[in-house]
Amino acid sequence: MTQTLPPIQGKTGTARFDHSVVRCSSCTPKLVHTLDDLHSTGVCKTLWSFATLNISPEPGILERLMERAKHTIDSFKAPELATFLWSLAVLNIQPSVKVVGAFTDRFRELSHSFKHRSLAMVIWSVAALKLEADQRFLHAWKLRCHSEINHLHAKDVSMVLWGLASLDVPNCGPLAVELAERASELCSEFQAAHWLDSTWGLAKLDTQPNTHYIDQLTKTLPTTVQDFSAAQISKFAWALSVLKVNLSQKCGHSLMRRAAQTMPSAEGRDVAISLSSFAALGLTPEHRMADEAMQRATALMHHTSPQCLTKIMEALAELHIEMSSPFFQASIRRAVEEQDHLGPVEFNRMFWTFAKIRMLPDSSTVKALLHHLAHNISDFNLRQTNEIIWAMTSLKLSVPPEVTAHAHSAEAAETAARQRLRTSQTLGISRRPSHENHDGAPSLRPGLANAKTKSPSQDHIQRFRRCSSTFLLPPAIGNRGKHTDTTPLRSKSSAECEEENSGFLRLRSDGVTKQLVVDQDRSHDRQDQQDHHHNHHRDHYEHDPAPGPGHGKPAHTRRSVN
Repeated sequence: MTQTLPPIQGKTGTARFDHSVVRCSSCTPKLVHTLDDLHSTGVCKTLWSFATLNISPEPGILERLMERAKHTIDSFKAPELATFLWSLAVLNIQPSVKVVGAFTDRFRELSHSFKHRSLAMVIWSVAALKLEADQRFLHAWKLRCHSEINHLHAKDVSMVLWGLASLDVPNCGPLAVELAERASELCSEFQAAHWLDSTWGLAKLDTQPNTHYIDQLTKTLPTTVQDFSAAQISKFAWALSVLKVNLSQKCGHSLMRRAAQTMPSAEGRDVAISLSSFAALGLTPEHRMADEAMQRATALMHHTSPQCLTKIMEALAELHIEMSSPFFQASIRRAVEEQDHLGPVEFNRMFWTFAKIRMLPDSSTVKALLHHLAHNISDFNLRQTNEIIWAMTSLKLSVPPEVTAHAHSAEAAETAARQRLRTSQTLGISRRPSHENHDGAPSLRPGLANAKTKSPSQDHIQRFRRCSSTFLLPPAIGNRGKHTDTTPLRSKSSAECEEENSGFLRLRSDGVTKQLVVDQDRSHDRQDQQDHHHNHHRDHYEHDPAPGPGHGKPAHTRRSVN
């Protein structure tokens, strides 16, 4: 039986809808007619009712609500604006560009009157809807957040950190530090969702929390993760690895046990990130979890990207877990099928894994991979080229001449670029913002001008050190800076490979030969694994934010409304 709506009360047109009335009457013509008379408060409360009941309004009702929101935008107050955006995010309704523009303009007008909860709801909603945030809007929001930061509650802090990290807001370092301090003050009140979003947000914003936060995090971790999904476990483990949290045996066991329980429902991306994060944290998974991970990855083989597959293989090798033959063969077949989508990172992961586990696929597969490598070697930089040559040499594979030639030319280009940089610094010549020399010729890429950027040789040596226990490669460099050999890089015979693996390996970089002294000390192995993962796997959430936050996760299919 259909119920009729109560009359609209007051001059503001506030819709005092009972939940049961909205549920039973959301499709009646009376509701559609009533919406035309609503003012800002009524529009906000109506949409809030739908979001609270988790009911998606019909297109006709939604269009009327959005139309009334545009007409009454000038009368929206700060709490109403925040509630309206939050309701859209919970219902996963994508507003039109005009609505977004009107709301951002209204926010700038009212920014001085926003309180802590409204600020948190706004930034969370913009991030959850993946809206293109206007820089003027972000500037006004950050200014107001600075003044309200001491009033944020535990839920507010986690929402703000998740929102800032998901939007990748520029120049928010000082604000992130203040939020980290506020999170430390409130962490004793955190629930599981707060720990998840706050820790992930701090890791994404590259902000290290203080020891009190870390202590409380590790203290509550066993109970925090017990209800996490597979996606949340991968997200949480990634954040812990980026922040380099030192987990106790109990915490590590709780984290991996929950990962094993949720592995049957995990996606390929979740498997890859979880395993690589465990390796970076120095954890040793139980056989059950490793078997579950390989079984899940095998089942999702045709639905998993080559990037995730190569990352899973690399993580298993890092964890010293023996790969099952079905998983290994299926992964290689999948990589060959999708080899057009393999980039330098994926090739390096794959060949490094081959070298680490001392196992190669069949000869036809190796031939296909080498053929593809030779035709795409121009995409590799010097460090990546050196790494792939090292792996092939360790496996006693013949290095394609195209790879050797590219390594030589890339090395010469790097040396020339560094020489130009030293010359300009000596003469006091500042580099132009357009990265051009005074003669108009392109200068070296911006990364080489950054004093904090590691040289290719240093990154190359880090990967050498990780395999020192398997291939007698060194954890340290000897005779640094001595020009003891200037032989161009070339393909090596099997006899030469034997000699190198038995004693030392000479590698040219920056025109200087580094002699790598043999040292099988394994004491550095775990730290090297953590350094490697900190540098090479932290970008897996950089361009693809983690699944929705713990506060009001959108549950509907996204819809666009004009």
